[in-house]
Amino acid sequence: MLSDVLAHYKDLVASRLPDAMCWTVIQPLGDALTLEDVATRLGGDPEDLEVLDLSEAFDLGPNDGWVLHLDQAGPAVTMFENNGFQGARPEVLRTLSVDAEVYSAFWNVNAVTRFSFATQGELITAMEAGWPRGGVRPDALDAELADLYHAMRTPGLWVTGMLAAIEHLTGIRLDRNWSDRPHEAIVIART
Repeated sequence: MLSDVLAHYKDLVASRLPDAMCWTVIQPLGDALTLEDVATRLGGDPEDLEVLDLSEAFDLGPNDGWVLHLDQAGPAVTMFENNGFQGARPEVLRTLSVDAEVYSAFWNVNAVTRFSFATQGELITAMEAGWPRGGVRPDALDAELADLYHAMRTPGLWVTGMLAAIEHLTGIRLDRNWSDRPHEAIVIART
């Protein structure tokens, strides 16, 4: 099963995903989260949610804000950032993780990567692919991710491993057709 997940993301990374992005899954620990809940946690106004194309991330001026595409996935919410990194910022992870578990995978064109896990307002573990982990409990996911740490530390598989880890931990898949469907988005101020 795990090799199927890795194969899915290896193909997805090679054929469909941007060169720089952040994929975040916010899973509630209690009641379901809504897009409006997440927009508020991000500092946005839920009334400003609107369907935006993924290319909108490049159409905004440098001071106009960050485009965060949100999608409902059962009781969870996913966040896709084309050329963005808000889901990798510790302060954003802490805010999103109140009464939730948050997993994120970020990478950019300079081969900078970041896999993060936060819950109850704390950054539990985070790692730059190929480097030691940090956070308040860096080894918190060792048992669950033992099979994926090898991919997350192998050049060329870093992104594949991070995305597979998120699916493995949440059961939520970033599928091939995600970018073909319309998604609500919120534009938040650059800080």
